[in-house]
Amino acid sequence: MKPSNNPPKPERCSPAMARVLINLYQGRPAWGHLSGRSMYGGAGQTERALRQRGWIDAAGALTDTGRERAADLVPASAVAPRRFP
Repeated sequence: MKPSNNPPKPERCSPAMARVLINLYQGRPAWGHLSGRSMYGGAGQTERALRQRGWIDAAGALTDTGRERAADLVPASAVAPRRFP
């Protein structure tokens, strides 16, 4: 098999994983968007997947790789500096 000239594809990121990465990137609590018992139950799988990919550390904080991935997910308008009158 010939080596490819294409860049490697980024690892898959589910909507739940994206939400947690964006929350952390924007300085909000990682799990602040959850409500209800069933959502908290599924959060453990999401946390495990984020750690396996190296996007969060053992304390639940973004790693450098996670910060880069979150920056790819956030629209540019959401991270633009605010201008106050």
